[in-house]
Amino acid sequence: MGDNDGGLDAVFFDLVGTLVRPSEPVGVQYAAVARAHGVAADPVQLDLAFREVFASTPPAIWPGMPPDDVRRCERQHWHELVAATFERAGYGSTWTRSAFDACFEELFSRFAGSEGWTLYPDARPSLSRLRRQGLRLGLVTNFDMRVFTLLDNLGLGSHFDVVAVPGVTGAAKPDPRVFDFALASCRTSADRAVHVGDSVDEDVVGARRAGLRAVLLDRKKRCVGVPGVDRIETLDDLRHGF
Repeated sequence: MGDNDGGLDAVFFDLVGTLVRPSEPVGVQYAAVARAHGVAADPVQLDLAFREVFASTPPAIWPGMPPDDVRRCERQHWHELVAATFERAGYGSTWTRSAFDACFEELFSRFAGSEGWTLYPDARPSLSRLRRQGLRLGLVTNFDMRVFTLLDNLGLGSHFDVVAVPGVTGAAKPDPRVFDFALASCRTSADRAVHVGDSVDEDVVGARRAGLRAVLLDRKKRCVGVPGVDRIETLDDLRHGF
């Protein structure tokens, strides 16, 4: 497999916090779009509210549902989540229905495109290097079905042999079925694959449940000294392990 001699067939990656991050804090982007639709909202309050609402909202999963229906349900899921964010931040009563719906549509489109996200500088070079080594690459993320549009907008679509998301697999990390789908799509076994992500609960636990080696990407050095975790601080560090 090219220059790869580490006994691996495939490397899987998380998306948000691993390959991409918001181009600006979510609260800043929500406030900017809200302002364009007539509502002045504090970005710090919105950011805090979004984090709280997002953390308390279960993954959006509809097993066995056709893709078009999944997309419709995902849109409704996000409509409710965004509404809950503005409500928790104290702006729920400031909207007319039509103004909020227009704001939501703009936000929903924004985060499907490159305007809402930016690539980490080490992302594209690392993916390209691993591809040159002959490894198959996969994306294993709890992002919704907009991920395919987002990857194309970021110029990453051609890097991946498989994209495993809840809308396709009917499961979300840390459920091992997401990783099983990626393994089957790459025609390999768990002992010949590794997953890289920034969440202990979703990425490390999920990958291990599926039998994969897990690598924690700890960009902000928050998990120093956590026992039993293979930890890196930049994707460039992968060159030392593969």
